[in-house]
Amino acid sequence: MNEPSVEIPLPTSLLAKIMKGEPTTVKRMRKINKIVAFLYRSYIAPLLGLGFIFVLMETVGRKTGKKRFTPVEYHLLYENKITVISSRGREADWVKNMKANNTVRLHVGFKEYEAKALFIDNTDTKKELLKSYCVKYPLFSKILFGIDVRKNKHILDSEAFRSLADSLEFVAFEPINFSKQ
Repeated sequence: MNEPSVEIPLPTSLLAKIMKGEPTTVKRMRKINKIVAFLYRSYIAPLLGLGFIFVLMETVGRKTGKKRFTPVEYHLLYENKITVISSRGREADWVKNMKANNTVRLHVGFKEYEAKALFIDNTDTKKELLKSYCVKYPLFSKILFGIDVRKNKHILDSEAFRSLADSLEFVAFEPINFSKQ
């Protein structure tokens, strides 16, 4: 039996708009990131509970050598390590910075520590991680990818879903040392 043709992410999803570089969406996301980064760096974000949703990644700019702060939604997906997903795949600046220098400082709530970025390259592993994310967080799955797993669970086994997982960049973090607890 042939698999029905499926387009993931759906054209109306947040990820599709980001991937297309839709100016208003990209501007909005940059503004949100700047606000969250500011709130994190001023220790307000953890007080608001954002430390349970976002990790603030401190990387070194590959061209400038300057510190760069990027808030990213995180989950304990890969081997129970903090794992982040880049919706822009390999094109995200923070991914490029980590590829140049895989030692990062993570701010998780009020905790800070150095970690090594571990890039997950295996397509099957990426698919399973994304599948786990979509099942565990169906609302975010619908907003980000346009996938309503409650109505279309079979989509998680489609070739289009596998292709989507492979296009994303998954990074897990191996702690090196803790500076605050």
